[in-house]
Amino acid sequence: MEPAVARTGAASDNAPEASNSSGSQQLTAIILTVLGLFSILAGAYTRHVLQQSWVPEVFIAAGVATAAPGILSYLYRKYMLREIKAELQRPAQEFKNAALQILSDAADAVTAPYRREITLLTAAGQAGLICPYPSRKEAIKAFTPYLEKEKYEIMLVACSLRGLLKEPEEEYADVRRILRAKRDAKVPLRFLITHPIVAALRAKQENRGYCDIGVDIVDSLRCLLNDWGIPRDDIKLYLGTPTCFGIKTAEAMLLNTYPYMMEAFDSPCMIVQKAGYFYERFHSSHFKAWATEIALPLPDKLEGLMEALSSYAESARNLRAQAEGTPFARAAST
Repeated sequence: MEPAVARTGAASDNAPEASNSSGSQQLTAIILTVLGLFSILAGAYTRHVLQQSWVPEVFIAAGVATAAPGILSYLYRKYMLREIKAELQRPAQEFKNAALQILSDAADAVTAPYRREITLLTAAGQAGLICPYPSRKEAIKAFTPYLEKEKYEIMLVACSLRGLLKEPEEEYADVRRILRAKRDAKVPLRFLITHPIVAALRAKQENRGYCDIGVDIVDSLRCLLNDWGIPRDDIKLYLGTPTCFGIKTAEAMLLNTYPYMMEAFDSPCMIVQKAGYFYERFHSSHFKAWATEIALPLPDKLEGLMEALSSYAESARNLRAQAEGTPFARAAST
């Protein structure tokens, strides 16, 4: 229903119709004017030429009576009607402007206290942010609907996958169940996990032993290969320190950054959708690491990887000792 303030043509209710009636009125005025002028001319002719006495008076009177309405009607429509319409419409236009200003002021008064929130929501929409969460546990529970409806590919980027594969919480159990169901439905599952030689460099940040994270990684690899039946070609080891745990579907991502001094699963997390720039940027600069040269295929035997953990740990110790022995490190420690 049209709002009352939007009706600005009230004066037009009193105006002549613009199409058929306007044309017929003009034609009538012209006919009356022509007949009147003809009568006046006929009266003048009979008076001066034919020397009639009363006939001219009748013709002239009839001509004046007939022509006058036509002439007045023409003058009215030509000069006065527009001014009358403008005067009639002016109050309606003033009312419209005043009403719009009142509505604008009211809208500003209502939205002003929430302008910061509106700006934040606009920015979140452009980023594609669906919702932030205090930890991975809450986020992964909210992410399960995206996993359930995925039909093409699910990709996981993680350090060791210890939390996802071994944690007993219900949320992780639901994700494991969904991923296994997707595997059975022939939906490809890809896992990009940190190489143990690099994971040893992060151990001290999490107050863990040099081999601990590497052991978790090898255990996860065994679980994926033997228990889950994931093809070896769908698992790679990345030669880089982990920066962000992530799960990607065709429509959304779960992103969980790795902080310097704690595990990622207990740090803030967010879910983003494909329409935003977060999804596009992480797709191109994070998940596409799968196709780089430093994403290595699995070795033929995991036992060799497990045996190499001690040498990886020794390498990490040596690197740390070299770093702590530099002049910059000594100056910083003092």
